[in-house]
Amino acid sequence: EFLPSHAFSLGHPHSVYLLVVNLSIAEDEREMRARHWLSSISSCHDFRKQGRPPVILVASHADLAHVPCGVNRNGIKTHTSATTLFRKLKVSFGEQFKFIGEAVVMDCRETRSKEIKHLKQILVTVLDEILPSVPHQPGACELIRSFLPKMTRLTRGQILDWPNFLRLVSQQIYDDKSMTSLPPEQEAILKEVVGSLQESGEMIRFEVQNKVFIVLDMEWIMSLVNGRIFCPLYMAGTQPRLNCDDNGRTSVENFREVFHDTGEEDVLLELFQRLEICIRFGHGNQEHLIIPSLIATKPPNACWLAGSSSSLVYFGLCMKCDECVGFSPSFFPRLQVRHYNMWLLNYNVKIQMWQGGFKLVQVFPGTHRAVEAVVVLADDSFDTHIVVRSHQDDMAAALALREVVAQQVYEVAGEVSAGSQIDRQVLANTSIRDFSVQERASLIHFNIEELRQACNEHRPPRPVDTDSAQATTSEDARDHLVPIESLHNMLITGEIPAFLLDQQTIDVIQEAVGESWQAFAVELGFSPQVIADLKRQSLRSGQAACTLLLQHWQRRLTSDFPELIASLRRCSFDYHVIQAVEVCAQKQRLYQQAMLTGSLPQHDHSNVQC
Repeated sequence: EFLPSHAFSLGHPHSVYLLVVNLSIAEDEREMRARHWLSSISSCHDFRKQGRPPVILVASHADLAHVPCGVNRNGIKTHTSATTLFRKLKVSFGEQFKFIGEAVVMDCRETRSKEIKHLKQILVTVLDEILPSVPHQPGACELIRSFLPKMTRLTRGQILDWPNFLRLVSQQIYDDKSMTSLPPEQEAILKEVVGSLQESGEMIRFEVQNKVFIVLDMEWIMSLVNGRIFCPLYMAGTQPRLNCDDNGRTSVENFREVFHDTGEEDVLLELFQRLEICIRFGHGNQEHLIIPSLIATKPPNACWLAGSSSSLVYFGLCMKCDECVGFSPSFFPRLQVRHYNMWLLNYNVKIQMWQGGFKLVQVFPGTHRAVEAVVVLADDSFDTHIVVRSHQDDMAAALALREVVAQQVYEVAGEVSAGSQIDRQVLANTSIRDFSVQERASLIHFNIEELRQACNEHRPPRPVDTDSAQATTSEDARDHLVPIESLHNMLITGEIPAFLLDQQTIDVIQEAVGESWQAFAVELGFSPQVIADLKRQSLRSGQAACTLLLQHWQRRLTSDFPELIASLRRCSFDYHVIQAVEVCAQKQRLYQQAMLTGSLPQHDHSNVQC
């Protein structure tokens, strides 16, 4: 089962994946499970920048297989089903993964077999190929890595705040228990080391209320913590279990009881909130948690009833992922958390969640206006459908809410589904009118380019991935282009605030980038011609060029905060630069929310950069 914190280890640029399949189960079930895991890994891995990770297929339970195994000329077991599955997966996922050798067939009763030795040799060969390309880590990494087990024993815990972590490291380095800190230059090196170990998946650094904490043992967070929350039935012993209802809700008191033996239950709770795995609400003894990954409630029948009013307007988007990749299993629970937290303090917006979906209802105080949106994940996890409507012919509010939801899909997918390329498509009117949260896989949608071409050629648009003749004759491309053009005008006039960096954030980035702005421009995806033009316009001044670069970048409608943050991280800029951009992103989200609720004073938006 894919758990939310698997994202810590999946997607690392130097990962090697062993995909284990069970030869004793049905062939269709075996193939379905293998494809599920490869799709999950694909969604977390950025293939464009990290290349294809190696995959080794291991077929276990050969002793229980319905068809006997064969033996190759080297005396190593083979199996026709494993070989067939290996070839199928290689055809389907060959562009995402580098499949190594052939399927390795295992008899679970033999622990010192030729197959085990063969697998070890394959791993040695793969690692020999990978190691030369691994970036050089700071020399102190191995030293700090050697301290971790002892530090864990000394503290009897797995999480330390930064002062205590600094104290223990200094004591280990100088073998002096009176040490409490390191000199500033050594502390700066230690921060680099922690960053490097976090990138390699060996520890976690996170902040809670401006305090820095370090998780010392990844195995602890992946097994003990994850197990108690997501797989309590498999945890041995008399440890209390997390008791969630069908809505994924439990009390904070129950959470503290489950993790009482760690002595770090409150810090763990903050960590899970920081990772957007859970939602915390209420006060005092009435504090509760919602863990969207554990929601078992089915979509309500009356969630979206068909309307026939003449003033009814509705719009829909299909956020479609690449074939063979799909959204990460942790994508939609995080999207639910993100929206819940976003609208939590807005009493004019109500949110209702269920397994694989949620509904927003936005009411405008002092008016009869209301807008509602339903967001659902398709059963195959390749599409996220966003459907909005207004019963008062309020096109602007409906489009604005649709764009807020779409932007969150882009942001969350960029964080947990780095390998997913999202294609934005328009849902057909017939699909929206007859939309049902129970029937999520048969919606008709169009490419925007096809709509424009159909309009120019005065013909019905051709749907994507369907041969339905009825859909091509009942839709008018102009009906879909009107809201697209309206949305464009709303961006220009500022009715929907576009991506915008404030001057304070620009100054922070400008100071950090300096004369290395050209390398930063390459990370942002600018061509050599554009970089040359910026150099000429800035009169070769690094700071001026950086300002022009950021202004030019913001004018692209595809620009977003996750892309900027990812580029800054790849350029290894200091954490305070990334933090400044994250603060700016939060301000923009609050500004957009205030604009939607009508609580923002009217301003002149003529200077908004779109």
